[in-house]
Amino acid sequence: MSTSSPEVTRSAAVGTSLSNASRGIREGIAHGRERLAGKVEAVAHKAKVPAAVKDAWSGTKDTVQDKIGHMTRQLHDGTEAVQDSASGLTRQARELTEQARAQVPEPVAGRVGQLTQVVRQRPAPAAAIVLVVLALLLLRRWIPRNHRPTPADQ
Repeated sequence: MSTSSPEVTRSAAVGTSLSNASRGIREGIAHGRERLAGKVEAVAHKAKVPAAVKDAWSGTKDTVQDKIGHMTRQLHDGTEAVQDSASGLTRQARELTEQARAQVPEPVAGRVGQLTQVVRQRPAPAAAIVLVVLALLLLRRWIPRNHRPTPADQ
């Protein structure tokens, strides 16, 4: 029997075919793995972008909330300071008013008291009178006076 019998040759041919097919399958698998790895990378990148945006949004939101809280505290502290200052100034004005009232003669103080009550009851006419007086004083300053005769003109 010879070693190159048709069966042996056929077996070798089948083995070679199987070997070639196996190599082709391996190459196909390797190529598929490469493509799949690229797609996995792309999907991972796409998943990272929304996560990064969400992290950035969260950080910005926290920063803004902190600044709003800080500004609210400052506004509250400023409001309290203004209220304290206004209370002090009101107290000081009352004390000065009492001191001035004590120094004014009684008949004048009585008349000023009556005038104050009238102004409190009817503030619009009192404000109008004050504005008219101010306007007249300002006009007196702004309107040029006519030429005044000098002794040389006479």
